[in-house]
Amino acid sequence: MQPIPDTTFNLSIIDIERKTHNPIFFPSILKILNVKLFQYAFGNYYLVLLYQDLTMCLWTTSPKPFHFVKKLCVSGHSNSTLESNFYIDQWAEGQIYFNLPWKGNQLVTHRTTDDGRYWDVVKFKHFSLDNEEPVCFNFELHDPNSVPQHFGFVDFQYEKSNNALQPYMTIDGGNSWDPTPKSASKILLLNYETVAISIDHDLSGINYSLDKGTSWLNHKLWPSNSTLHYFGKLSDSDLRILIINRNSETNKLRFDVIDFSNIFKFECKNHDFNQVRIPKSRGFCYRGKILDLITRNADIRCINKLGPTMYMDRSCPCSAEDWGCPFNFQPKGDVCVVDPLANISREPFKCENGSHPDISQLGYISLAADTCEPHEMNKYLNVSDKSQCIPNSSPICN
Repeated sequence: MQPIPDTTFNLSIIDIERKTHNPIFFPSILKILNVKLFQYAFGNYYLVLLYQDLTMCLWTTSPKPFHFVKKLCVSGHSNSTLESNFYIDQWAEGQIYFNLPWKGNQLVTHRTTDDGRYWDVVKFKHFSLDNEEPVCFNFELHDPNSVPQHFGFVDFQYEKSNNALQPYMTIDGGNSWDPTPKSASKILLLNYETVAISIDHDLSGINYSLDKGTSWLNHKLWPSNSTLHYFGKLSDSDLRILIINRNSETNKLRFDVIDFSNIFKFECKNHDFNQVRIPKSRGFCYRGKILDLITRNADIRCINKLGPTMYMDRSCPCSAEDWGCPFNFQPKGDVCVVDPLANISREPFKCENGSHPDISQLGYISLAADTCEPHEMNKYLNVSDKSQCIPNSSPICN
């Protein structure tokens, strides 16, 4: 899309499957240079727009259909490839990764678990690393097929490292990451949460972990002058992988089938599982629930056939993270403030000591009485009115 002087473009979303054509709306006319990215996940549309002043902004749909709310803006990185710097996690709603400027112009991977309200630098579980600096994942290298269905709390991301890949592994839904041995392939998690395996960076063998990345073993299989042609699971019901490579000196193909079923022999029992709390961006509560993950104890070599692994431990109060902002508003910390582009003359305010904003108002989405799920729009209230502050002893939501 190229800007044309004195010409206004109308953006629309066309859904071929539903045979719909809907115009989209912003708080005002935007001076757009390009649409850098468009994605759809969990019922929401995501747009990254490049303005004529080379500022990039992330917009998502509000509860009002096809009306977009601004979540984040950055400057100075208009030439970067969005496919390698932006990723929406398909396992957890509201979880997004974005490579953003950090301490100057260095791009560093940030993560949000509340659809863009708060962004935090991706952290490591262990810091026994030569390089403790934050990472910059290349999301073009991500392979959604690396992890079996129902085990999306395990994931792998990558950085390029000379002629190899530097993989990183999470086993807690993205809350923390750890580096794994450098590889010449993507990492595969075999069926039933058992073995993580990759091809060693010098193509001489395999790296594999039996304890969910806590420790890694190396097994030499081929001369270092081999060329990898295929690496993948044989089926979705066993623990075998097929590797095909070629010896560059003899030009002969070699087929290897590696079977781990002699290590993981029995199905996990109740006492073989751990219950792990899933952190969110500002604690553990999410939409009125505290969620736990049921996973295989890394020290027990058993087959996890439990299936869906989420468990609601207990209910908790709603918080600001549970609300999105309606059209013409944008998030700013724990409150929604008027978007400067909107034609609304209102000012944000701060509550006095001993009180906090009544987050059921202030432009937020109202909630169903018995859940933290947004279901309709509140009327816009005068957000400069101090009466919207309530004592700290008052509940955040009914």
